[in-house]
Amino acid sequence: MGQIIIRSGSSYTFCYCGSAPVTWIVDVINAESDQIYLHQVGNGKTLQMSLEHFRELYDQHGVREVPNGDS
Repeated sequence: MGQIIIRSGSSYTFCYCGSAPVTWIVDVINAESDQIYLHQVGNGKTLQMSLEHFRELYDQHGVREVPNGDS
């Protein structure tokens, strides 16, 4: 899988084990400390993790295309 480019203000959607997709928005990226700060769309839950861990999770569970139901 290609290296994901993570940007502040961008949203990233994940789907774990067939559950409903969950979307997170990147609030802050601190490259010096290798940390990323996010909040979940819908409930505002906040999260902090390493950039590397975020990339690994997105490679495993990230949704690149969300179906729009028009098919």
